[in-house]
Amino acid sequence: MKEYKETKRGFLIVPKADFDLKHIKGDIARSTCPACRDDRGHPGDTSVKLNLKTGIGKCFHCGRTFILKEKCRTYNDRSRPVHKHDYKLPKCDDLKILHSPDIIAYLKSRKLDDEDLMMRMHVMEGVRNFKGLDFACMAFPAYDGKVAVNCMYRTVDKRLLQDSDCELIPWNIDAALGQTELFITEGRMDALSIAHCGYENVISVANGSNFEVCNFDRFKYSHLDHLKTIYIAGDMDTPGQKLRKNLALYFGESRCKIVEWSWPVGKEMEEVNDANECLIEGGKEAVKYCIDNAVDCPLSGVVTLTDVEDGMDDIRDNGLPDGKAIGLYELDNNMRFLEGQFIVLTGSPGTGKSTFADFIAVRLLVRFGWKCAVFSPEKRPIQEHYTEYASKLLGYNVHDKVNVHDGAYDRCKRYMDSNIFHIGGDIKKDMPTILHTAEQLIIKEDIKLLLIDPFAYIDLSHESGVTDYEKINENIRMLAEFATDKCICVILVAHPRKPVLLSSGKMAMPTLYDISGSSMFYNLCDTGIIMHKDDSINRIVVYVDKIRSQPRMGTVGHAAICFDPESGRYNICHADTSDAKMVRYIDYTINHKNWVPRTDAEQGTFNFEDDDDIPPVKGDDCPF
Repeated sequence: MKEYKETKRGFLIVPKADFDLKHIKGDIARSTCPACRDDRGHPGDTSVKLNLKTGIGKCFHCGRTFILKEKCRTYNDRSRPVHKHDYKLPKCDDLKILHSPDIIAYLKSRKLDDEDLMMRMHVMEGVRNFKGLDFACMAFPAYDGKVAVNCMYRTVDKRLLQDSDCELIPWNIDAALGQTELFITEGRMDALSIAHCGYENVISVANGSNFEVCNFDRFKYSHLDHLKTIYIAGDMDTPGQKLRKNLALYFGESRCKIVEWSWPVGKEMEEVNDANECLIEGGKEAVKYCIDNAVDCPLSGVVTLTDVEDGMDDIRDNGLPDGKAIGLYELDNNMRFLEGQFIVLTGSPGTGKSTFADFIAVRLLVRFGWKCAVFSPEKRPIQEHYTEYASKLLGYNVHDKVNVHDGAYDRCKRYMDSNIFHIGGDIKKDMPTILHTAEQLIIKEDIKLLLIDPFAYIDLSHESGVTDYEKINENIRMLAEFATDKCICVILVAHPRKPVLLSSGKMAMPTLYDISGSSMFYNLCDTGIIMHKDDSINRIVVYVDKIRSQPRMGTVGHAAICFDPESGRYNICHADTSDAKMVRYIDYTINHKNWVPRTDAEQGTFNFEDDDDIPPVKGDDCPF
């Protein structure tokens, strides 16, 4: 054969003209081997598989690897480590072929008794010091071409040692050359088990589930990018599942398959943790069954109809759920509440945004049993905020001991203790922390409403190079996604920018676009509510300015409301148009019924459906 130069890693540098390329399919071609064809009985055998795109090839007869001379510069540029590091090489001079009876017996007990396979995969034996004691151990040198760049040692009692200051590369990485499929395991013993079953195109990550996928980077161009299918055959435990996910994200889920170590035994399914256990318990047939039944890796961020088919059928049979009305008559037509809904509430200063938001929370609790979590650092101390909720529930100020007797007060406290939860204390006041706490309350207490009041108290991240506008956008997006993902109604109270005075001296009504910081408050909310005082009628008017899903969540419109400071409750104001010359607004009486269930057994929801059937009339008959 001709004399060819070699790269540092042992690739023969061969001009393209020295290959007799045949059977070209896409980027892959077959050829006779420039290194061994002159010495073979079948010199015309196309034993080389060559990737024309990368220039990397391998002979499956003699095992030599090649790089096209025309691709050398590209290979050097693409396979150079991103971060320069003076790695050491492992001390492998004293390693010997497997010979110790204890080690051979151990491998046989693990069903790994193919000595030729051990030779091909460079499994050797040595003596290493483990915490002051010398032990005979198996050695697994990791080769990059001809060069051993790392070595891991393992005793029969599972003591592990790895040469320090050596580059961590996947073990048996050159098995990927010339292949269209590759198996990746979490450990060397698992890789040997798969190879023992006939799949020698297998590699192992360098250091188990702690492996950093960036250690594949140097081999993407030369070894990995051309692969059509990657079988992720890691362990089934929690760390193994995490590694599987990281590998799938790194290589791209579309070309990955997941091997689950589960196979049928009679009418039952046997399940083990890894490939070697599968080989021991079920033999080669079990390993092959698991590989043959590997499933496509689910694509991150993709939802198919199959994933939501049951929900779609439910919508067909039962329709979409209607929003919950809180019993404010005309305003109920405009403003309804659903689990999964993201609501933004803003308004002019002094219009009672926080008080109205608390009233909504109380009504949803009383009418529908919606437990709520409240992040409201403006309402401090917290015990004072609870007294405001108590007044709304009892119908009178808690200081009024004539109308609020001790029994009702105690029952109200127990009711709030089980249904209204404050988020606060010594936690960080950033959005991830608040949402984490809310998620725990969803799991433990089954809350249905999260009220954040106001947004201005949320700590934005201190990440450098990110503007406040971008930080606010991210926080709003997190809230909207949280509402959808956790199927919880989220109400966010947000202050507008500095109010604008009109030439008349009156304050201009803000819009959802006027909320301080970002237009995303309008863009991402499902329902947008604005509160503004109409000086012409001397009333607060609630404007429902945006509804994403009409009429289930309401309709765009407005209504004037009145407020009772003694109880903290609201009702609507009715426009009397009987006089053609002047429209008068009449405040409907706000009653003082006790909304707290009388016994613990009654702490479900009140049935106020009859309220909605009663036309709003002035006087004591009004439900408020």
